[in-house]
Amino acid sequence: MLTLFRGRCPFKVFLKEKPAKYGFLIKLLADCDCQYVHSMDVYADKQEGTTPESREVVKRLVAPRKDTGRNVTTDRFYTSVKLAEDLTETITGRELHSSKFAFTDPASGKPPITVVSYIPKPKKNLIMLSSHQDAKVSEGGKKKSDMNLFYNSGKGSVDTIDQMARMYITKRGTRRWPLSVFYTLIDIACINSYTLYIMTFPDWYKKKTNRPRVYLQELGLQLLKPNVEHGAATIIGLQNNVIISMEAILEKEITKTTQNQQ
Repeated sequence: MLTLFRGRCPFKVFLKEKPAKYGFLIKLLADCDCQYVHSMDVYADKQEGTTPESREVVKRLVAPRKDTGRNVTTDRFYTSVKLAEDLTETITGRELHSSKFAFTDPASGKPPITVVSYIPKPKKNLIMLSSHQDAKVSEGGKKKSDMNLFYNSGKGSVDTIDQMARMYITKRGTRRWPLSVFYTLIDIACINSYTLYIMTFPDWYKKKTNRPRVYLQELGLQLLKPNVEHGAATIIGLQNNVIISMEAILEKEITKTTQNQQ
C-alpha cells in the first residue's frame, strides 16, 4: 500500500505503477475474506534493528499469527526460495494450460516445498511456489492447479484495502511525514471498524452501494458529538455559521449564554 506524501522524508519512495506515485510504502497482512488488516510494516530502508529483505518483512507481519494454522498468500515480490531458479521450467514445446510440478526431496529433511510451472498463454510461463505438497489439477477449462486457484482466491485483499483507503480518506495537506502516517493509520482503523461492523450487522444498509461512505459519516458524527456537546456549554465568541453547524450535529437549538451567566 502506498500512501500519498510529497514532503521531505528519508524513506519516501516512488512507484510509477501506483496512483499516488510518491509516499510511504506500507506492507500489510490482511484477511483475504473480509479485508481486515492484522498487522503493518512501514518500509524504512535504514530502520534500526530491522531489515528490508522481503522474507524478513513477511516473518515480522505473520509473527502475531504464528502457529494458528492459517495460510499466507503473497505475490512474487515476497516469494523467495534459493532453489527456485534451479527448478524453473522452460516453456519450449509445452502444451497450453499444462502444469509441471517439482517437490522437495523428502530424504533431504528440509521443509516440504512445491513449485508448479503453468502455461496460461502461449510463450508465457507462470511459476508458483507453495509450502503445500499438492499436485491436483482442476478438470476441464484451463486446468489450473489447486495452488493457482487458492492464490487467486486471496490475492486481492491488500489491493482492495488500498483502494478503500484512497476512496475515503481523512488525510489533509501536510509536509510533516509523522502526521501523514498518522492519517493513514486512522484510515486503516476506519476500514477495520467498518469490516467488524458489517460482520456483526450484515443487513445494515444492505441495498446501498455506498455503505462504506455512509458508515464513515455515521462514525465521524458519533465521534464528534461528545466534543460538540461539551463546546455547546459556552458559545461566546463563536461565529454564527459555527453555531449553526453545531446545532445541525446535535439536532437541537443551542441556548445562547450571556457573559454574566458564563
